Amino acid sequence: MKRFFTSITESYRNNVLTFIFLSMIVILLMAGYRLEIHALIMERYPEMGAMGFFEYLRLSMRYDAAAILCCTVFLFVMTALMVKRKRLFVAAASIFLVVMTVFLLISIDFFKTYETTFQTGFLGKEHATAITRILASISSEISRGLITKMALTSTVIMVLTFISASDWFASGLGGILTSEKRPRIRRAFLSLPPAVGLSLAAIMIAGASEDQYAEAARGFSAEPTRAMTSNLREFSLNPLYNLLVPGGEAAPSAQLTAPANQGDMERLDTASEKFPGNLGPVTAVPRGKRYNIIFFFFESTPVKYLGLTVNGKAVAPTWNRLMENAFVSLDHYANYPLSANALLSVMTSSYSMHAKDPVIEKYPEIRLKTASEILKENGYRTCLLHTGTLEYAGQDRFLKNRKFDRIYQYRALKKPPYTEWVGWGLHERAMIEPGVEFMKSDPAAPFFVVYMPVNPHHPYPIPDESFRITDPIDDSKVFQGKNWMKYLNSLHYADAILGEIVDRLEAEGLLESTLLFLFSDHGEAFYQHRQNYNHPLFLYEENVRVPFIIYSKKFFPEPLRYRGISRHIDILPTMLDILSIENDRPMEGVALFSRHARQMAVLQTTWMDNMYSVRDGKWKYILRTKDSWEELYDIEKDPDEKNNLAGMDCTVAGYYRGIAYKAMRYDQGFYEKTLRNYGTARKTAMSEEPGKIDLEGGAQERN
Repeated sequence: MKRFFTSITESYRNNVLTFIFLSMIVILLMAGYRLEIHALIMERYPEMGAMGFFEYLRLSMRYDAAAILCCTVFLFVMTALMVKRKRLFVAAASIFLVVMTVFLLISIDFFKTYETTFQTGFLGKEHATAITRILASISSEISRGLITKMALTSTVIMVLTFISASDWFASGLGGILTSEKRPRIRRAFLSLPPAVGLSLAAIMIAGASEDQYAEAARGFSAEPTRAMTSNLREFSLNPLYNLLVPGGEAAPSAQLTAPANQGDMERLDTASEKFPGNLGPVTAVPRGKRYNIIFFFFESTPVKYLGLTVNGKAVAPTWNRLMENAFVSLDHYANYPLSANALLSVMTSSYSMHAKDPVIEKYPEIRLKTASEILKENGYRTCLLHTGTLEYAGQDRFLKNRKFDRIYQYRALKKPPYTEWVGWGLHERAMIEPGVEFMKSDPAAPFFVVYMPVNPHHPYPIPDESFRITDPIDDSKVFQGKNWMKYLNSLHYADAILGEIVDRLEAEGLLESTLLFLFSDHGEAFYQHRQNYNHPLFLYEENVRVPFIIYSKKFFPEPLRYRGISRHIDILPTMLDILSIENDRPMEGVALFSRHARQMAVLQTTWMDNMYSVRDGKWKYILRTKDSWEELYDIEKDPDEKNNLAGMDCTVAGYYRGIAYKAMRYDQGFYEKTLRNYGTARKTAMSEEPGKIDLEGGAQERN
């Protein structure tokens, strides 16, 4: 052991200049990152214009010091152990510094996209189940400028690393500075790294306090909001630090009163007290018939986009056409703005678990009976069609024992002429023929069919130019505008294929006794609010308010508008009520066609921050639990949620805060109770259902 430490010490003495040189590269890279981010903050947050670069650097030093210290310790170990093997050292040091450089450059682009520092909260375990599609989506966001920066910077880094390990550097400049003939200079260089390391550790410990963030925020506004202070703190985070400390550091929570655990409740009561009254019944559809049922999970579309036109063309003409013969709810909400969670809410009438990972991924055999299981038990044929792969977020494992007769994934659908990927799946037309074939296969038994297309999911593709309704898209355009145009084209494409599917089913006579439940799984945001891009991060209207209709020309010769608030959790009980089928457990939703009290919508997301929201009548309340940041909007007067009334109407905000906490406690209690015997239930479920889904994407058929 003594010999080992002696060897390390000697190696350090001989190569201290190389270590210092590489450490300086790390510090310069971090300084460059901060310069870029400060410029972006000044551009995107003009109200913070009073914050100079050095003030920003002071607020960020704690996290930067931690990141620099970790990187330099790693370089020190690498220098001490490998410097005698120069080729290995140059390769390892170059790879490390290049990876660090590329990550920081991507983090700058991440800030441009999401207007905040990269945090591991943006990543989920489900991403690993579709890594090629995730990488394809990421690559669509990368600009040419970023690639050029990566190439040039990486080349410079490799050259500098090679120089630092060269004989010329060691015997030339290094010899001059660290010669035995200059003992003071030599001692200074030998003591510099430990001194800097101790300084970095001291900065880490001291750092910027929450009071200092609030004080800095007061420099921008006489009465800074808690959100401004929280944003400033978030901007000071270091992306490398966030990798080392997953999720960064949770901001201190303000002390707000939360009610006791509500987990012993049979179901969460969401009947509106502020806006009382009853709705229904709807008698247009006679009860108790064996109607065919279709669930169509339209992708990534808030209700507000359906009325858009581009160059004189409607973006979603099919949706608007189908609404003319449908039960229509335009105040409908996705309880959680993520596809996997929408699948759970729609198929089981359940809220999502208050956790980062989707329930269906973590507990695929959870004892929540699905629509397919209930209808199968009542003599229905069951089928699901998905143009992508169900491996994403554990959907395949969740659906495996849910009594589907046939499950088509992309490999089963991949037949000429539909063989190419369009975003996250095949051309949506690939679902048409297999769906028709299944529905016609046994006319004596009713069918339950679930369509799950993948577009217009990010990266918003179209199969060919015939679906483009915008002007040609210039790749050099500003990122936000370019992706909005791509989305409009992809939405138009998805809407067109929906129309082709409906037209084909009507031509085959398959919709005569069929109810088509058509809804979007969640919305899609394009910076209507700061930092709000994509869908799972926030609970604004563009994220969660989605269209929902029940289409039937036979029963709805004209549109029937629902006058209340509906939710994904209402879809299953509405269907069962129409069919007069009983479920053996209480459901969270209500049957919209039966007489019922006006409901509130309880919404949540845990994607990056834990948030709960309540929509009740004209009010929309949002709570971010990490810092107790509250928002309250009068949706009737302020449909775009621009005027936050939480600070002005504390009584209303406090009322809905109590409901949000009640929902959170109920949710925790419900899943604690439901999952108590999960291991035993899992074995039972797997033994009861021997059928399986072909994980390569083929169709499943039970014996």
